[in-house]
Amino acid sequence: MQWSDVISCIRMLAHFSRFLSPLFSDLQKAAEHDTVIIVNASQHNCDVLIILIDKDPAHIPLDITRAEFSELSSESQSLTAHAGSSNFQAESLKIVGILRKLWNVVVGPVVVVLEKFIPRGSRVWWCPAAEFTLLPIRAAGPYGPGTHNFSHFYIFSYTPALATLIRARQQVSKDASDNHFVVISQANSGRGHTLWCVADELAVVTQHLAPVLSFTSLEDSDATVQGAFDTLCQN
Repeated sequence: MQWSDVISCIRMLAHFSRFLSPLFSDLQKAAEHDTVIIVNASQHNCDVLIILIDKDPAHIPLDITRAEFSELSSESQSLTAHAGSSNFQAESLKIVGILRKLWNVVVGPVVVVLEKFIPRGSRVWWCPAAEFTLLPIRAAGPYGPGTHNFSHFYIFSYTPALATLIRARQQVSKDASDNHFVVISQANSGRGHTLWCVADELAVVTQHLAPVLSFTSLEDSDATVQGAFDTLCQN
């Protein structure tokens, strides 16, 4: 069976009529509450697409190749895998170098465009694809005196796809009467350095959630993959 025949068969199934051919108006619903930032790298070019609910998408071509992003991603993963196992200062300098590179070629240009459309402090969703899924976009910044990282400008979350975000919001609206929150914190994983202020941040989250929402907290030794999975399944 040819590719086109397979696609045609899939599109005959219920709810799959637009399989691999979505309408932009449908995908734009992902930005109904918050702006979505799609970042993609391909063999042809690397781009950012900012999805806004009431405007045409904003396109930002990136001045970097996919090969360069792949190299940056590999270096980032290597540093993360061996964090705390060698010279801390040398590791830190390399990590900061990666974060500055991400700021200069991706995140900085995104902030410039976002400020034309939405106020600082707004929530945005990063939707990374390809090599970007393994890069610490959230921590990108110039890391210099008097400068600010992305988190200073906007509150951010991640989504693997626009459709995923749309479905999640639809499900939340259905289950709004029975919301439950799971807080997972791990100051010391047994590898690398201890994270500061985790307990303080957890206390702040608890203070805000406790009066309005039931929640479960998994801390330190309880914050395992299996523990998180079991808790999420129960809630």
